[in-house]
Amino acid sequence: MKRNLILVGFPGTGKTQAGRLAARALGWQFVDSDEAITSSTGRTIEDIFIQDGEPAFRAMERDVLRSVCSGDNRVIGTGGGSFVEPENRDLMLEAGLVVCLDAPPEVIWERLSSSPDAEVRPLLKATEPLQRITELKSKRQSCYDMAHLSISTEGLSLEQVATALVDAFRFYADATHQITPHT
Repeated sequence: MKRNLILVGFPGTGKTQAGRLAARALGWQFVDSDEAITSSTGRTIEDIFIQDGEPAFRAMERDVLRSVCSGDNRVIGTGGGSFVEPENRDLMLEAGLVVCLDAPPEVIWERLSSSPDAEVRPLLKATEPLQRITELKSKRQSCYDMAHLSISTEGLSLEQVATALVDAFRFYADATHQITPHT
């Protein structure tokens, strides 16, 4: 069994920042799938979407996830739409504990609009960003619900989210190691 902690969920729920803190607490490597794509291509996610289209981006994302999920002892932060893709979802569910970080659309909008990279967030370029966030999150929710666990990040500090992630992973690891096959 793979021993990874994989974070899924909508942008603005804390996957990258809380994921980095959780990785540090576990003494593991943190990998952000979007950062891996931008690093390997030298392009922004937005540029890839505009120039090559979503299918090309999703293919790059799938390749990155195959690579990072093949190892152990990693905290993996994923793009908001990656868990929607069935092949990615199956891969992640087999590679470790998948935790969906969640927050209401209003909280997500507030976080995204006040982040340092707000100007490059495609979701915020919509005519009605809160409405777009609400619609897209609603569309993806049934996939997010397939994660092993969901943690609401509303009202929590990044440190509290990271602690909850570490605690959840330790519980998961202990539980899976105590299960023995019947003979």
